[in-house]
Amino acid sequence: MSDWESHEGDHWATNADRYTRMLAGYGQILTDAAAPAPGERVLDVGCGCGDVSLAAGHAVGAAGAVRGVDLSPAMLAVARARAAEAGLDHVELVRADAATHRPDPAGFDLVVSRFGVMFFDDPSAAFANLRSLMAPGGRLAFVCWQDLFANDWMIVPGAAVAEVLPLPLGGDPTAPGPFAFADPERVTGILDSAGFAEVRTTSASAHLWMGDTAEEAAAFLRTTGLGRAVFADGEPALVEEAMVRATDALRPHQTSAGVELAGSAWLVTARA
Repeated sequence: MSDWESHEGDHWATNADRYTRMLAGYGQILTDAAAPAPGERVLDVGCGCGDVSLAAGHAVGAAGAVRGVDLSPAMLAVARARAAEAGLDHVELVRADAATHRPDPAGFDLVVSRFGVMFFDDPSAAFANLRSLMAPGGRLAFVCWQDLFANDWMIVPGAAVAEVLPLPLGGDPTAPGPFAFADPERVTGILDSAGFAEVRTTSASAHLWMGDTAEEAAAFLRTTGLGRAVFADGEPALVEEAMVRATDALRPHQTSAGVELAGSAWLVTARA
């Protein structure tokens, strides 16, 4: 069982509204680029709590259809509740692995993903499967993170914590994980090998809301997957010092709208 099917998925579901606000800028970037149109059929890969699926559902209307797929039962439960509340009966949220999912019928006009495609064990095979689900000439659009060091939302608190506690980083940078697609040339090669055409990768930037105050933002980051890994075995005195340093590092970024940090992603588009 993957972390997304258990602890990590549960964490995201519990904090669904917070993550929706945090990643809103990238959801907008993605939906603007993907431009789902009335009557189209859309597949949302790694749909999570349904932000992009619901946006697509509103765009395609009742004449269209949206299928969101994810591994997390907890996040799918949130997404289904949101879809029901919005009256989007044509949005279907399904527990499935997008790498091997074989819906019937397929023929999707558009495949989208907001930070959901970097976790495939075999990216080339996964994208080949996704391409096989698309109508001829269908559109692919997704966002994926650039390098860790290009993302202040990670590096500002992370560097402060690293002064006290070791971060569980290193190893193969292309291993499944949030920054696995940081190299745009690798992403282009994966999509080329999967049979996609007209692959384009452009830089996309947005600020992420991290919390109302520096103290709240630091406390929340401690509960994330990386935060749990960093703080789990730390000595109490070192944990306390690390939290003080993280809070101090975040404080200069606190505005009247809360703590905001810059993020850098790739917007990737292609055709089947």
